[in-house]
Amino acid sequence: MGAPRHRVFRKGPPLGGDILDVERTIQLAIAPAFLLSGIMAVLNILATRLSRLVDRTRALRAGAEPAPGELSRLGRRARLVQFAITGCVLSAFLLCALLVISFAGPFFDLRVGLLLGALLVAALIVLMGSLAFFLAEIWLTTLHLDEA
Repeated sequence: MGAPRHRVFRKGPPLGGDILDVERTIQLAIAPAFLLSGIMAVLNILATRLSRLVDRTRALRAGAEPAPGELSRLGRRARLVQFAITGCVLSAFLLCALLVISFAGPFFDLRVGLLLGALLVAALIVLMGSLAFFLAEIWLTTLHLDEA
């Protein structure tokens, strides 16, 4: 019969990814994933606002009677919304990078804690800037509300 066959198990998980590490990584990824969905909701609002600004600008250029200074205000508002959208997209990109790295770290047995923290802080700072541009656009809108 010969020697009994034994399975050979490698010491440690395959490719450095233990199921407990993956489970913990998924748990830690929930907060950034929820933040990402919130950013997508803000992006939807901003895209709608930009669309309305573009429609109004086109109507004025097609012959509608603008209020004094309305075209320049619409242009300023559109730029503020554009900056807010850019910030939201950059923040979402940073969060996506955070999620990818948070899964790749345990899988390849890399120490990525400092990088993940830096990505989260950067994403939040960029998001704060984006929300500040959004707030500025809202203020500019309400400042001239009675003129439109």
